[in-house]
Amino acid sequence: MPLFFLPFEQVTDWAGLPKGTAARYRWLATKLELDRKLQMDEKTLRKAVRGLGKVSKRTQKELVDLQMAIASKLGAVWPPANPPDEVLGITLRWHEWDGFARYEDANLPGCFLPATRNFIRCRAMAEREVAVSIAAAPDVRSAVVALVDNPLARVLCPEIGPTRLLHDLEQPTNQGDLERFGAANPLLKRWRVHCMVSLLMEILAHADIEFCREHLLPENACTEELVRNSMILRILPTIANGTLIRPIPALLECWSESATSYRKLALMIPGASKKEKANMFKRWRKGKHIPIGHSIEGFLHNLIPNEHGCQIALLRYRIALLLHGLYIAVENALPGTSDQDRVRMFQTFVQHRLKHISTGTQNSPLGMER
Repeated sequence: MPLFFLPFEQVTDWAGLPKGTAARYRWLATKLELDRKLQMDEKTLRKAVRGLGKVSKRTQKELVDLQMAIASKLGAVWPPANPPDEVLGITLRWHEWDGFARYEDANLPGCFLPATRNFIRCRAMAEREVAVSIAAAPDVRSAVVALVDNPLARVLCPEIGPTRLLHDLEQPTNQGDLERFGAANPLLKRWRVHCMVSLLMEILAHADIEFCREHLLPENACTEELVRNSMILRILPTIANGTLIRPIPALLECWSESATSYRKLALMIPGASKKEKANMFKRWRKGKHIPIGHSIEGFLHNLIPNEHGCQIALLRYRIALLLHGLYIAVENALPGTSDQDRVRMFQTFVQHRLKHISTGTQNSPLGMER
């Protein structure tokens, strides 16, 4: 199980990006207009990127040329081909996020969200320090203490302190003792999940502040405007009148504010009959169907003719997809937890956002009390 950083590929999967290295190569080739450099079929591409079986020299050269072309466009190869030796064979993920934060897209006029990238790198190094402390612990109990009692953990879950977590932990002598303690202490598992959600919420909060400040709000906007305006705040999972509202229905409600009725909004869905569009939109609103691909892109282009506004709406949709996937993962990890408790984990976004705005920790990325 990872420490605090979730697997980077899992997060991008939730956000609707293609799954698997081969699929992402094809997706990047299309997005970066490099289709001519990728002539092999899907099966051959999968074999080539995995290094499975025999592939021709021509195929090998085609893949290398594609990788070089992508690197020239993006400014770096992603994902990094060689992870650090210290993470080989274990479930640490800090290096994936650190690698992501370090690359710059050569297609952009400048580094996109530089403060957030720096923040991610600092958090990645903080998790690395925790991992080093755990590995250096002289015994199992000291390793558990190193896990739960450190500056990063205190930022991610300040309401559950190490004393509560370590209650009844005697002196485990092996992994079996530790597993039995964990099984008898569901609070520890809930704490781990809370920390993972909280860290992702903190990254999103940081990105939200920087994106709003640099791309949505007027120059020199006051702090009050930054507090009021957010890409994410209104699409977090929430409870309304005792009912769970998931991110995609919440986002649709935001978009519905620009229309006079749901029926007229449904007409923005491309293709199909009026009745089919109305039924589809109803399923979207009820959370029974997640809009994907052509449907959502066509819907947004019809709803928001302005290209810049449409791209921002698509970005917000991908964030909602990410939150949707994360909420399902939390449900699966903590089946006995109530919706209220799960929603409370996502509300750490609000706490992190307000803290970063009020303390100005975008210029001081660690933001951790020691």
